[in-house]
Amino acid sequence: MALININCIAKGTQLGIWKKEEDLELLESVYELNKLEQVHYNKISNESRKKEWLSTRILLTELLQQRKTILYNENSKPYIENHDSNISISHSRNFVAIIISHDYFPGVDIEFISERVAKVKHKFLNSEELSWCTDLNQLTTCWSAKETVFKLHEKHLDFYDMLISKFEVDAGSGKFRTEVIKSGKESSYLVNYICIENDILTYTLSKSSINS
Repeated sequence: MALININCIAKGTQLGIWKKEEDLELLESVYELNKLEQVHYNKISNESRKKEWLSTRILLTELLQQRKTILYNENSKPYIENHDSNISISHSRNFVAIIISHDYFPGVDIEFISERVAKVKHKFLNSEELSWCTDLNQLTTCWSAKETVFKLHEKHLDFYDMLISKFEVDAGSGKFRTEVIKSGKESSYLVNYICIENDILTYTLSKSSINS
């Protein structure tokens, strides 16, 4: 099975990364669905989406060392049924990433590095960010960082409501500051990034829940 790693990234907080390499038959044989999961799984027709769905739940089981069901609130934010850990989930072409935490409210995103991000940069970067963010790795990291912060807020926030401090993408990992500048929602986040093969993962941790 393609578990990449599980790391403790803060107190009571784990980041798990899974590379999507298995075929569907193997995943189905490893993860036996309960009745509720079977109902949701049967609604998925795309094979790639089925693999992603199963890989996510297998990874969560590895993180918790027990079976738990993933549910979603009215804003499509995931939570773990009958469990006190907060959770954030992301998928890319090649990976699944999950953060669970007893002590923080996490946001995580993972993106495959591709030219498509450069083609839409004006849709997620403001003029100040466009003045320095030109490298494809930077662009992908900025896109991912704003997705990560958005997951903390759930709603009433868009890409232009966030401002990222200038940074360079080193080969490996790093961090930078991302500010929410929308009136009434001003806040600041330290966003961490990790380079994984041809993907970039970003995450941030908040001490408070933001859902309004």
